Amino acid sequence: MVTKNIRAVTYLPPEYYQKLTNFAKQQNLTESAALIQIVKQFFDADSQSDPLQKAMIEEIVKEQLANTEAEILTLKAQIEQLQQLLSGVMSGKAGARKTRSTSITKPKLQPLKAEDLANRLGVNPETVEKEAALGNEHFLVWSKGKDIGRVSWEKRGELYYPLKP
Repeated sequence: MVTKNIRAVTYLPPEYYQKLTNFAKQQNLTESAALIQIVKQFFDADSQSDPLQKAMIEEIVKEQLANTEAEILTLKAQIEQLQQLLSGVMSGKAGARKTRSTSITKPKLQPLKAEDLANRLGVNPETVEKEAALGNEHFLVWSKGKDIGRVSWEKRGELYYPLKP
């Protein structure tokens, strides 16, 4: 058979040879054709990323972005509290004494829809629904582990309610 392709000879470790033969059978290819396809995929991966891999990367980035956004919201609330405390200190000693005697209170959390809770927990809404379907006790522990403020959440109807620690 005449070909312009260059011949490459190698010895594969047995476990990789088995993987190659399995891949060839799955793809209905000869071993040579399977090797060519694998080499092409490897070297063309930079220019033509797998759509499934792209989707997975996009999902990870979305989850990380949602988590970061939730952290930013928490930091903004904390900065506002600090600014209020500082303005009390700057307005005079009477104001400063009053400020010191009052404790810093976190804003009360409101019930959230699955989408909003997913943003807070850094996951997607489908994950929130799936975890909630596994039972209330499971969801309380799972949501507390994901929540940036270590708050447990409980599903009641279509909304998720924060539980006081």
